[in-house]
Amino acid sequence: MNSVEALWAARLELPKSGNGRKAALWRVISGLEAGKEDELSPGERAAGIKKLLNVFARVLKNEFREQREKDRARREVRVTNGGSVAAEDLGIAVKELEERDVQANSLQNMDELPRSVLWDPVACVCNYLSIAERMLSRLGREVCGVSAQQMADRLRVRAMRPGLRAELEEFVRREVPDFHDGNNRPDKPRGAQLYLLSRWREYKRDRVEESNAARAVKYGFKYPARLQMACLMEYGITLEGMELEELESVATYYAARCALGRRAAGIEHPFNAPHICRTYAIKPYTDLWATLWREKREWLMAMKAKWGLDEWLEKHVAELGE
Repeated sequence: MNSVEALWAARLELPKSGNGRKAALWRVISGLEAGKEDELSPGERAAGIKKLLNVFARVLKNEFREQREKDRARREVRVTNGGSVAAEDLGIAVKELEERDVQANSLQNMDELPRSVLWDPVACVCNYLSIAERMLSRLGREVCGVSAQQMADRLRVRAMRPGLRAELEEFVRREVPDFHDGNNRPDKPRGAQLYLLSRWREYKRDRVEESNAARAVKYGFKYPARLQMACLMEYGITLEGMELEELESVATYYAARCALGRRAAGIEHPFNAPHICRTYAIKPYTDLWATLWREKREWLMAMKAKWGLDEWLEKHVAELGE
């Protein structure tokens, strides 16, 4: 069962008991039958609860995925002239999208209440499982230490990571175009990461509208503390730690490019270049670019194609072969 429709169909198929009432679907899934829970061993009870939580998590994933697809289709319709081609490619009618998008930013038309960015399917899934959210949260805390809402928040964090990576890469491309210029830039990955993170902090601080609360809501969380808790539960790090991790690849490439520039400067100007440049120019080369060339050449070439390389450095690489 991976959707609320499947839960609904399964609930309809449940037989009625002697009193004419159907058993709760969550009890059928978990095996925690009313009045017989005390007879289960701790292991049997934990296994039943885990089975229920797995079903709950699968349905949450499916609901979140469907909502993201609808949001993506809606954005596609907005950016195209007619919108029909983009919507048809996603199998969604333009008319339906336009109807769903009516009064998207206000509630003046009370007949149309669009889903906000804070929507999550927890209440809906609990309804079709025939279980109260508080009860499901209690069972979740009993077995794995998370509530129903926290499970949804962890899924949100997983879904937001690709968008966060794209946002940071766009920031580096747009706001730090001179990162590789000069000899004062870090040529070690960690130093480059911290430098980019400091520039990212300045960028966020200078944008008045980009407050912590606004960023949390943009990612689907009601307040920043909830976003931070979700990051800690899912990855064991804060949001800033996630940002630092997402900067790792680009920082490694930029550091390697800076090291290559210092080596090239030492080769071309052996007497006037700084001492560190002359050190990098000694064969066999041991700088970061040379190390990545030997160990991760395909990755390095892919990053070079994505982020580019100065013409004089490109010539240097072509002539020396690394």
